[in-house]
Amino acid sequence: MLLDFEKPIAELEAKLVDMKQLAQDNNVDVASAVKSLEEKIKSLKKETYTNLTRWQRVQLSRHPDRSWRSICNGNRSSERQKHQTKAIEKLWYGQSGRI
Repeated sequence: MLLDFEKPIAELEAKLVDMKQLAQDNNVDVASAVKSLEEKIKSLKKETYTNLTRWQRVQLSRHPDRSWRSICNGNRSSERQKHQTKAIEKLWYGQSGRI
């Protein structure tokens, strides 16, 4: 389920997938176009998520397909991120690790 402000990003990502598939099927080199579109997607994501309204942040945080752990982690496995996740879990669940 996409939120309204995420739809433009999803549309560009779908175009990217289509472009890659079309290029693969027809043996065409579209590396420069793919790179350009990937940069555009990255830029749009940064702009979108940097400028969220308060309500959009609430929508994102309460979205049923997003766990708070994956948002906090950003799906990274660095030691710092692991430490931050443990700290958040302690705050969330308390010292005992239970609700």
